Amino acid sequence: MEQTAEMPCYCVFRGWFPGIYGSMNEVQQQVNGHDSPNWMRYPTVASAMDAWAEFCGDGNAELGRARITVGEAPSGFISQLRADMQRTALQALQEAFDSQCSIAQGESDDDDIVPPPPPTPPLIRPSMQH
Repeated sequence: MEQTAEMPCYCVFRGWFPGIYGSMNEVQQQVNGHDSPNWMRYPTVASAMDAWAEFCGDGNAELGRARITVGEAPSGFISQLRADMQRTALQALQEAFDSQCSIAQGESDDDDIVPPPPPTPPLIRPSMQH
């Protein structure tokens, strides 16, 4: 569903990826499991954009808009492509972390991760030694 100016919007101020989202499902993805999430629902896109600008300007909406304009702060809108890329990156990081944890706990079945033992020294006959 395309977001229109009259539809409610959500600002995630503290979450996995802060920004402006168009559905509660997207908000839940950004705040679930976060230590101290902070988000708010706004009745229109314009009111969400105003709140985001104020957030980016540390309480000053005009300063926030200026920071957004010059690239010092994100615009707030999260595209589906960006959200998918972020989700993929987070999943890869989580998988790498889980893998390292299982190795540290000795739960790995992957023999390629554990280096092979050093080779045994060649046998040298006493007659070959100098």
